[in-house]
Amino acid sequence: MLSKNHKRSASALAIAGLGLIATGCSPSKVSQCNELIKVINTAVTEVQAVTQSPEASTNPDALNQIADTADRAVEQMQAVELKDETLIGYQQSFIKMYQDTSAASRAIYDASQKQDLEAAQAALGQLQAATAPEPGLVNDVNSYCGGQAPAETPADAATE
Repeated sequence: MLSKNHKRSASALAIAGLGLIATGCSPSKVSQCNELIKVINTAVTEVQAVTQSPEASTNPDALNQIADTADRAVEQMQAVELKDETLIGYQQSFIKMYQDTSAASRAIYDASQKQDLEAAQAALGQLQAATAPEPGLVNDVNSYCGGQAPAETPADAATE
């Protein structure tokens, strides 16, 4: 038979164990960061594959490929289930950036098909505005998630 002190200790251990189980079931900040970063890296890799191909500058379809990649990134980003409020904020910022990138890329394509230089220039400005937040977002996510911010973001490398 357990003494009163042993019963209390057993109860305290059981409660502590339940607490560990409960926190073990929720995704950790690290796992949430990893999921978010995985989607970001996939999008960057796919866009780089399009923009760094030899025919990218002469093939207007590359703009639609970039838009398609951004659309996929929106879907993948929306599918990431996050609990961390800060990461949710970053997630929403990336979703908006990808949506705006897709719309601007398609607008450039449409303008080029119509040979409308003014519309193409306006859409290019929209694309530049859409992608401008990326370096800061990448650095913010890296800082928050405990990683080192890259000296150069993939988007910066693609535009050089």
